[in-house]
Amino acid sequence: MYSKRAVVLSVVLHGLLIVLLTASVDFLPDKLVKPNQAQPIVQARVIDQGAVTKEIERLKAADEARRREQEKSADALAQKRRAEEQQLKELQAKKERLKREEEAASKARAEAERKAESARKEAAEAERKAAAAKKKAAAEAKAKAETAAAKKAAEEAEKQAAAAAKKKAEEAARKKAEAEAKAKAEAERKRLEQALQDELAAEEAAAQAAADASEINRYVAAIANRVRQSFTILPGLEGLSCTLRITLVPGGEVAGVQIVKSSGNPTFDRQAENAVRKAAPLPVPSDPRLFQQMRSIAFVFDPQS
Repeated sequence: MYSKRAVVLSVVLHGLLIVLLTASVDFLPDKLVKPNQAQPIVQARVIDQGAVTKEIERLKAADEARRREQEKSADALAQKRRAEEQQLKELQAKKERLKREEEAASKARAEAERKAESARKEAAEAERKAAAAKKKAAAEAKAKAETAAAKKAAEEAEKQAAAAAKKKAEEAARKKAEAEAKAKAEAERKRLEQALQDELAAEEAAAQAAADASEINRYVAAIANRVRQSFTILPGLEGLSCTLRITLVPGGEVAGVQIVKSSGNPTFDRQAENAVRKAAPLPVPSDPRLFQQMRSIAFVFDPQS
């Protein structure tokens, strides 16, 4: 939008241009012209229309530039106002969050003060009861003391009782601390002992698993060798192999045989299955635990290996 100053300036400049376009004259001198003197010729100055047009165009361009600049400023102000509004919203949200946190902290402080006040009251009550008990004991001791010696003896007895009570309390606290330290040390010892046992058990299990795997591989190799001995290579079937899966029962008898990966030749595959059944009973471990791990085995059968 145009400002008032820009509008006034534009009107003034256009008015000057109109005056220049109308005419330009020289004024007469202050002295009167004599009757017989010839009147001076008024010289008119011609205005360059092209220059005027250019000046008008320049002024228009300047006005347009000012208008764009003012629109740009207005956009910038609007953007700034939106940013300020967003910042205000964020500040308001932060203020609300801080308010909630302050309320929570205030509640926590109030709760802590309430508990502290309750503890103070309990301590004061305990102190009052202790003072009352002490006063009562002193009154009773004083009442019983008929002589100065008796009174002195009562006071000494009271001091000794207080010292004994203090010593007893200190001893109880020491024993409690020792018991807690002992229990903690015992718990740590048991934890370390259990960790060591777990580590040894894991190592033993790993060693046993390795030993079992080695033993099972030995039996699988023996079974493959027994099957090769029962297999006859027919002409034209040289160089073939297949993957067999054998299901065993205790004693080495074959409960089932399956071609996991075919050789590509049905005759060779059937002959391999027959060789497995023919070779039964197959060599298996007598240990039930080890046999359980190889109840079902798979291996690549190559009669020429």
